[in-house]
Amino acid sequence: MAILTDLIFIMLSDLYRLLAFCENEPTIYITCDAADMHSQSKTSLTIICNNQAESVFKGRPNLVVMKGIENLTEIDIALAKFLRTLDPSNLSNRRVCIDILSDVLLQHKAVTSRKWLSGLLLNLKANSFTVLAVIDPKMHSPEDLQAILSLFDGEIMASEKDSHEGTKKTLRVNKLYGEKYLKEEIGVRMVFDKDYRIAGQWFE
Repeated sequence: MAILTDLIFIMLSDLYRLLAFCENEPTIYITCDAADMHSQSKTSLTIICNNQAESVFKGRPNLVVMKGIENLTEIDIALAKFLRTLDPSNLSNRRVCIDILSDVLLQHKAVTSRKWLSGLLLNLKANSFTVLAVIDPKMHSPEDLQAILSLFDGEIMASEKDSHEGTKKTLRVNKLYGEKYLKEEIGVRMVFDKDYRIAGQWFE
């Protein structure tokens, strides 16, 4: 389980989901952004926590629209229903991207958010899912942020920096429990084709 922090997490969470969609692998994406919707595979689930999305996406398969993140139990119920549809004999390459942590933390504060997320991560891990979550550290106090970060095995800092070549996107692994990793910051570039499919990626 890993968490992404800072401003370019959308680029990386898109890559994470698109890789899974291209391979038709079990994938769960939880977001508050009604505009953040891509092609669905038969083994994917998207949960949009935004009441404005209901009229736009109503009736689409493998898509659940909720009024918001006020009732976290609704998310748990939607996940439980989806998990029951998966082939129990195929436990490989299961992915989850959780893109609502900042909203949840602002709405429910640290104690409730940590309790809910802890149970959610245990359930996903028990079902052999690899979890990528995203959070914006600038929206939270250091204490509240640490209450969330400490639940994850890894932390990747993603940021943008100005250089003579323009804005440069970078990654740095802050922690990765039980694994060797490069401690230096690296640059990253990704290219998508007109259908929003991954056309290439570079690590500098």
